[in-house]
Parts: sequence; C-alpha cells; structure tokens
Amino acid sequence: MRVKFDLDKQVQQGFTIMTHGDRAVGKTHLIGDMLKYEAEFGKVGYINVAGEDGMLTISNLGLGNIGETIDSYDDLLTIIDEYGKAKYQAVGLDSLMMFARLARFKITNGVDRPLLIPSNDQLRCGMINEWPIMHNLMEAISIKLRRTGKYVMVTAASDKASGNLDLSVKPKNDRIAPNLPGKEAGDCVGWFDYMGYIDIKFVRPGVIQRTFSMTQDGVIAVRQRVPRMIKEVINLPEGPGGWKLIKEKIEEACK
Repeated sequence: MRVKFDLDKQVQQGFTIMTHGDRAVGKTHLIGDMLKYEAEFGKVGYINVAGEDGMLTISNLGLGNIGETIDSYDDLLTIIDEYGKAKYQAVGLDSLMMFARLARFKITNGVDRPLLIPSNDQLRCGMINEWPIMHNLMEAISIKLRRTGKYVMVTAASDKASGNLDLSVKPKNDRIAPNLPGKEAGDCVGWFDYMGYIDIKFVRPGVIQRTFSMTQDGVIAVRQRVPRMIKEVINLPEGPGGWKLIKEKIEEACK
C-alpha cells in the first residue's frame, strides 16, 4: 500500500526513548517522573521485568496500582496488545537489559544456558545459530513497544569499554552503550526515537548534579530524531521535573 504525505506538515505524535547510565543514577526515577507527569493526561503503566525490581525507587510518588511484573517474553507481547487498545498516555519498561534474559529463555525453552554458536561442521549437520534469533526477537519487541503508549521510556544499564569514569580523559576508542548482549549494544540505537545518557557529577560533598545528554560526542551511544539538533546537556532537578525538561527540549527541537 502506498501512502503519500507532505514532509512540510509532519508533526511528532509521541515518541519512544531509551535512557542508559550507571547503576543508581536515577533511570527508574526518571520513569516515575514521566508517569507522574503524564498521568494528568491519560492512563500510564509501569512494567517491571523480573530480576530488575527497582520499583521501590518510585514507591513514594502516589502512582498507585499501575505496575506489573513480567517474567516471560510473551508477557510483554500481551501487554503491548492490551495497552495499545487502551490507548495509554505513557509507559515505562524497566529494564531492557533484564528483558534480554527473557528473550534468551524463549529461545532455550526456559533452560539457563548460553546461546548456541555452531561450528561450520555443526551447521552442516543442521544445528541452528541462535544469536540471529535473539537479535530478531529483541529488535521486534523494542519496535513494537511504541504501540503501548504515546510516550514510552525504556531503561538499561550502561556498559563502559574501560573502567575510567572521567569522560574528559577518555581515549577515543572507548565506548559507552546500553549493556545489551552482542551487537544489540549498537543496534539498539536505531530501535528508539531518542536515546540519552544519564550521568552524575559530584559538585561537592553531599551535592550532586544529574545530567541527561543526547548529544553526539563519539563516545556515548545517543540518538535524537529531530529537525534541529539538541546540543546542550540537560541538568536534571533533584526532585521531579526532569521528564518535563527533556520533553520540552525535544518538542522545541521538533518545531
């Protein structure tokens, strides 16, 4: 089916966004902040992947009975269908890294083992390379997530190519990307409309500054699908309001 459209009249109707960063930098908190803000405009939902279990971080926001835990790949397929029909305003998934385990278990029928990478002789004997199946499952579910709500946020821990956390002295061959298996760490950038990195700067004892960046620097995996590039790092407040700042920056860049 062919559908013509006017490029000059395109407007953004919601978006998907992945946030990644070290442990305890506020990724789950940002999901809660989004859900609290967007709850004023419609239904919201929080999906905890079994094993992540960081819901206590946002238990004081007054969000109520909107969360559910999933422990299988097919659970999320069901949610995508249900939430899409109910026209949710915002949905958070915590986290894609833990969900990769569920995709692996789907391939191995629940057996906790590494995925098979057959030798040439094994391939000739009919053994299947399971990694392409894994990548297809992860890409398919991530793209389908946009059906769950107008705004969809997914989290992942970051994987750093070196132990040096000071970005100012990082060599160019280092890379910070979502901690996903195999080539998914790079491929996942294309699965979402936006990808940003949450970082913490220690200002002085007892005082920190959380930042959110979607600006390309050759080191951190980020993405922004906007007509005008967002070049500045966003300083996140200590309490609520971080999601509103990010959303406003994106909407301004899309005008």
